[in-house]
Amino acid sequence: MNKIPGIKILIALPILFLGFFLLLSRPWDNPTINDIYLEKYQNQKFGIIEKTTLWKGCRLEIEFENLDRKYSSFKKDTASFSIGNDCEVAEQIQRKDYFQKLPKSNKCFIIRNDSIMLFDCNTDLDFLIEKYKIQISEINGWNLDTNYIWFEMPYKPVEKFLSNDLYEKYKSKK
Repeated sequence: MNKIPGIKILIALPILFLGFFLLLSRPWDNPTINDIYLEKYQNQKFGIIEKTTLWKGCRLEIEFENLDRKYSSFKKDTASFSIGNDCEVAEQIQRKDYFQKLPKSNKCFIIRNDSIMLFDCNTDLDFLIEKYKIQISEINGWNLDTNYIWFEMPYKPVEKFLSNDLYEKYKSKK
């Protein structure tokens, strides 16, 4: 009986290769749904809107460049939120609008020229908190009687959050 030299190596190489890629992807570091929504709630996002994508169920994804990013990446910064069944805000958001989500809140706004539109970033946040038992004690939305209405700038409740360089550049282009 002739033995094939190196058969054990040929069998072990694919197994080692797959094991290496499993360790490289680190599946144990994947965040839970609770962590994802808590981080979305606590983080601040702002930028100039480059692209909007409307998904089924009026889930709008906004893509923008974040000049404050400290690392180099091919991935763009995005902000996505569910806006309910009416899709009204999706029709009003345009490219080159200034977008900002306030930290530790469900408050978002869009600035276009000398007008501002306030809206809640995620209209079904109550449902998500109840379903996934997320540790957000207070939802902290705008509590407006009517949503998706444009106000004239300067608008006092948001002026203190507009101190970043990106907004200054946006304002100077108008």
